Amino acid sequence: MKKKAVYLFFLMVAGVVAAPTPEQWRAETLKHIKAGTQNEAIEQFTGYLSKRLNSDKSIQNRELGQLASAAECVRFMQLSMKVDIAPEITEWLLGSGKRLHRIINIFQPQDDIRQCMAILKTLREHDPAGADEFFELMLAVAIVFDQPGNLKIHRQMGKSIPKYAPDPVERYDDFKQLYEKRRSRIEYRKLTATELRFVVYLPVPMSEVQWARENVGGSLSGWGGKYSSIEYDYDRIEEQRYSWDHGLYTLEAIEEHGGICVDQAYYSVITARAHGIPAIYFSGSGKRADHAWFS
Repeated sequence: MKKKAVYLFFLMVAGVVAAPTPEQWRAETLKHIKAGTQNEAIEQFTGYLSKRLNSDKSIQNRELGQLASAAECVRFMQLSMKVDIAPEITEWLLGSGKRLHRIINIFQPQDDIRQCMAILKTLREHDPAGADEFFELMLAVAIVFDQPGNLKIHRQMGKSIPKYAPDPVERYDDFKQLYEKRRSRIEYRKLTATELRFVVYLPVPMSEVQWARENVGGSLSGWGGKYSSIEYDYDRIEEQRYSWDHGLYTLEAIEEHGGICVDQAYYSVITARAHGIPAIYFSGSGKRADHAWFS
């Protein structure tokens, strides 16, 4: 039966019978990864793609999806040859076209893909029941926690910042609960791992996250107003005290003492992310001075 299936797939690739479906491409990919014959499969798949794309025969919408699946399978096999991916994770990722598409398009050159895959494995083992529904969240956590990174969002946070030990499982559990209980300001289903990166990257202890949820409210559309809600500290600018000098750098302290643009942007970003809203901290230099803001 196995030989018959292999022969049928060969006929499909050869163009004798209907082209392989996305599911068949992924199943064949899994088979070759398990056998360690990715090079053979890559040659076969790319040969098919080259032949079909250079053909004079028009390509229908349905076939475009089949060709895209074949190309993504090639990229995944190339990835599997560079990075050791656990067998159960390989099977899980190839079990869904959506997961396969996301995993091969999410990584940036600076990402530690090996560590990302290790974290993804840890999270799936930690929450197997939620692995499919919360795949995007797991992936976002994996790409954010793949390397230590900079624990300071900006350089004027002062000498005393809250202690923070990165814990991907803790962060995943916290945001899963937030989205499951529909306490976030934006629905989880509307977010991909790309957007969720700018939610789960919260380099602060859970005490800061909880403080934000308990003390800072508002609507999604009105969150931009959080920036100006922090009173601007003109004295610090006039006295050139650019770094925070009011003790421990916390959201509560910023709210109490006010701050300059970096503090206003930081407060806005951290409180937004704590509520499940993707937010980005920006800084730049103008003709007269440096500035920080958020989006």
